[in-house]
Amino acid sequence: MNVELLSTILEGQYTSFIEGSSDASIYHSLEWRDVLLASYGFYHRCLIALENGAVRGALPIFEVNSLLRGRRGISMPFSHMVPLLANDVKTMDALLAAARDMVSEKKMSYIELRHGVPLDKPFCQDICNYNISRLDLKKKSLDHVWKSFRTAIRNQTRKAEKNGIETKVAESSDEYRVFYELEAETRKFQGMPIYPLSLFLNIYEKLHKAGKSRLELAYYNGKPIAGAMAFFSNGKAIYAYGSSRKDREYMSLCPNNILVWDLIKYSYNTGCEIFDFGSTFIQNEGLLHFKKQWGTETVPLYYSILSESQSPPLLDRNGFKVELVRKFLKHCPMPLFKALGPFLIKESC
Repeated sequence: MNVELLSTILEGQYTSFIEGSSDASIYHSLEWRDVLLASYGFYHRCLIALENGAVRGALPIFEVNSLLRGRRGISMPFSHMVPLLANDVKTMDALLAAARDMVSEKKMSYIELRHGVPLDKPFCQDICNYNISRLDLKKKSLDHVWKSFRTAIRNQTRKAEKNGIETKVAESSDEYRVFYELEAETRKFQGMPIYPLSLFLNIYEKLHKAGKSRLELAYYNGKPIAGAMAFFSNGKAIYAYGSSRKDREYMSLCPNNILVWDLIKYSYNTGCEIFDFGSTFIQNEGLLHFKKQWGTETVPLYYSILSESQSPPLLDRNGFKVELVRKFLKHCPMPLFKALGPFLIKESC
């Protein structure tokens, strides 16, 4: 068994390997790698396990340099679940050993593996700060999927239809720019930093054009008031981003419900078996409850920390400093919010 860094020569074998893996998702793909490279400039270090010239396992890692937390590795940033891919225990152990060596050689504080379930290794610290919510699409019909939703969700979705909400599938980079503006309004309202515009333009170039992302926009009286985006790969749909205008008039129309339902229908009709609503911080009971109303199953989401120290420097998302930043972001002017957001979100990935 030999472990080495992914090279251009091995990219074809790597892609074939992940396309044949039931545990892989869009976050393992080279397209997603290219989105992150173009948007953030991280250094990519994907470990590949080879045996007799064939790819047997893979562990994609990005090296992230932060003013607050120094140099660290993440598999993968801005990706809530990225299982280590291995055909057997021997291959997994070889990849983990190579990752441990990388921590020392590259003088990283730690590597965060977003494996999903505990690795249960003596050199790993398994932590669970998030839950993951998934909708099973392996049902007899779309009607069975619809009936798995709570009554409130079905009523709100019908309300959006009756209110004259029109939906449109985005087909141009200009429509991805429209979504960015909706995203900026949403995240400012929440006191959360905004992603760079380049992220959405790169998603359009790398994922949309490859048929691996779908953006839907909701219009009312000709105005865009909400948007929702999902990624598709390996029989999985992942709800990636959602946003809406925060005027009370528009929020009462429930545009997000009809967008999510449209994405679920598209996922079902294209053969996806899972619609992944993403991760939820364990203390965010309101968001978790909302996702449960869509008929999802909630399971713990474990990350594993490979570190030379016993207490790696992790971000306290409920800390005093973070709360101060949220309050500032909510009240700062939009141009300043857009300028600061990409830096802050890169620091917190």
